[in-house]
Amino acid sequence: MAKRSIDKLTIGGLGGGVLLLLCSVIFNGENPLMFWDAPSAILVIGGSIAAVLVATPKALLGETRKVLSHAINEDEASPGELIQIMVRFAEKARKDGILALESELESVTDDFLVRGVQMAVDGSDPELIQQMMANELAQLDTRHEHGKRIFEKWGLYLPAFGLVGTL
Repeated sequence: MAKRSIDKLTIGGLGGGVLLLLCSVIFNGENPLMFWDAPSAILVIGGSIAAVLVATPKALLGETRKVLSHAINEDEASPGELIQIMVRFAEKARKDGILALESELESVTDDFLVRGVQMAVDGSDPELIQQMMANELAQLDTRHEHGKRIFEKWGLYLPAFGLVGTL
């Protein structure tokens, strides 16, 4: 599995938003806890989550944790680094043959790239490799779309429950 690290921009953006809200309240001489009401928070958060559970098939809910993890974490290998790895692999395959790439795979953290190169090393037909990799990308895109829809639903329900919690 590809190594992942915390996306500092996402965490910083969330933290910055909360900090700005608190600073605006404090600078106006108000108590920062004036925005906090436990029963309302329970109603807003719990109610919106319950609405998402009702509106989403069980099979898709299992992917929510992974989608949230992808939002907070980022891949360690950038596209530029992956291109450099692929160029290095092409040069090595041209000089030493495609079987020489097998020993290089241990240093690669991108699972998708490893699977593609491993199929080439194993002698799979290039058209089959392209078809399998395209299918894997299509499945990845579908999973991301499902996860995105779950959070979009939650974003639609939160304001409604926020109004109920305010009352």
